[in-house]
Amino acid sequence: MGMYDQPSLLEGFKQVLQKRGLADRTVAGYADDVRLFCEFVTDEAGSMTVDWSSLDVTSLQRFFYHCLHQRSNHPRSLARKLSALRLFFDYLNEAGRGCDNPARAMPTFTFKRQLPRSLTLAEARLLLTNVPLHSNQPERDCALFSVFLHCGCRLAEAVDLRVSDVSLKDRCLMVRGWKSRSRIIPLNNAVFGALREWLEVRPKVDHDHVFCGRGGRPMSGRAMQYAFSKHISRSPLSGEGLSLHKLRHTCLVMLLNAGVEVKALRELAGHADLSSTSIYTQVVRETLEEKVERHPLNQLSY
Repeated sequence: MGMYDQPSLLEGFKQVLQKRGLADRTVAGYADDVRLFCEFVTDEAGSMTVDWSSLDVTSLQRFFYHCLHQRSNHPRSLARKLSALRLFFDYLNEAGRGCDNPARAMPTFTFKRQLPRSLTLAEARLLLTNVPLHSNQPERDCALFSVFLHCGCRLAEAVDLRVSDVSLKDRCLMVRGWKSRSRIIPLNNAVFGALREWLEVRPKVDHDHVFCGRGGRPMSGRAMQYAFSKHISRSPLSGEGLSLHKLRHTCLVMLLNAGVEVKALRELAGHADLSSTSIYTQVVRETLEEKVERHPLNQLSY
């Protein structure tokens, strides 16, 4: 395969990933990883042609050594690159362009998962109570922030949320998540009130998206994040490390602290794997350990 075929080869790879139902961001990330690998092997060979069948585990080890030491990649990034290359070599084999899959002979990179940043109860209350003071569209922004803080929505899910997905009568929300998995989320009093107030004043527009931006157009993820960042900059909260996705983390941590079981939390969060939900138990455990240290008898010695 010549490097001049790389764009069409990568496009074919992306199409295969999309058919498998991978998220758009994952597809784009995997394609970037494979493009970097193509550039590495051609630069190393000093040729514009890649003989895929000649690549082995040693070839991949040199690539990952380059990523680790020349590009300072985190183990998490290396793990994603390995996942991308495993799928890419599978694709090459199915297309008749390769032989064995050397990426599947590579050991998986391990790394400690970072605990998600979340707001404290006081910070979350401050965020919501300051919306009327700092927002040009308080009803919209209060409803927007609430679907993250009360329903645990992802950014893409909030972008895709339609008016027909909100049932004020049944007090629930239908959310379309990853791989088009739908889930029903009950609305508590706070988010029910916020959504009702926003829908009452929502402009009459020619689309069904719940959240509208300037000119009545559907809000994009970037527009939602901008509205959040703008609000944070005007509020007493520190914006360091904060994003709309952190509000989702805040929701899940608070529900777990309130006694919601992990399996129920997984259903609400739309996690495909229970291990994705279990990381929130670490946050709660660390908080509990800090509280135990404050026990009044902790200062006694025996």
